[in-house]
Amino acid sequence: MQFIDITSHRYNRLTVLKKNPQNKDFAKYGGREITICKRWNSYENFLIDMGRCPLGHSIDRINNDGPYAPDNCRWATSSQQNKNRRSLKRDIKGKFCE
Repeated sequence: MQFIDITSHRYNRLTVLKKNPQNKDFAKYGGREITICKRWNSYENFLIDMGRCPLGHSIDRINNDGPYAPDNCRWATSSQQNKNRRSLKRDIKGKFCE
């Protein structure tokens, strides 16, 4: 069995969401011009700023319109993240819009 570092996994997912227009969730992140601070171009800096991801948590932006940056991110449970969402509505085709 291969060991997976959950913090590294969360970091990689974050950078893929931001940069890959082919990703199904791109419109929610990179497509909205949500940025990642330059300091976090390095996984080592991300790890210093955020620490290890606690079990059952993922990265959460405190201000959903703000960047991925040390002063706007925290490790949060899915319950905490569900309370910190922007309002979305569906258009007549069922796609989300603001």
